Amino acid sequence: STSVFTLANTPGAPTVGSPATSTLEVTINVNENPTHTEFAIQETGGKYLQGDGTLGNDIVWKTKSDWNLTGTSTATVTVGGLSPNTVYTFKTKARNGDNVETAFSNTTAGRTLANVPGKPTLDGVTASSLDVTLDVNSNPAETEFAIRVQYLDAGNNNVIKFNYQLLIIWLVLRSMSIKRIIVDHHHYFMQSIS
Repeated sequence: STSVFTLANTPGAPTVGSPATSTLEVTINVNENPTHTEFAIQETGGKYLQGDGTLGNDIVWKTKSDWNLTGTSTATVTVGGLSPNTVYTFKTKARNGDNVETAFSNTTAGRTLANVPGKPTLDGVTASSLDVTLDVNSNPAETEFAIRVQYLDAGNNNVIKFNYQLLIIWLVLRSMSIKRIIVDHHHYFMQSIS
């Protein structure tokens, strides 16, 4: 006698969440496939999720329970080795016991978090201007940074305006020159990401 398997259902779009600077969690939507159905997870750049949770060139097939690297009741995998502040898009496909594959699911995207920036440096300090250079800490060029400039006036009051402009300046630039600083005052510079 000969036995064959019915075709597997195409998985639903995966869920992508729990971002960190170098990881995202991907949850397979099994779409009512039985427990012996195997799944592959692909990042749309062409790499597949490997057994160790990183992306690689080889396709890896595992059942829902075998992909469950997070120990939850769902098929959730932590994908590691990712770049900070970068969008990754994932899709999955299934195969039955005869190794017949489905089409890929719809895609779902997630973005890793940006690295915390380092301490800015100040150069070219004169009585009326200075240059601030950001420490981008390996974040990609499209990362936005906030620079907060604050100083104390003669009465030791925090000043939150600078030449009638808000002191939080959103930048895509890596450095900026600040003109018309207040002479003979301490200025504090702090950078953060958006």
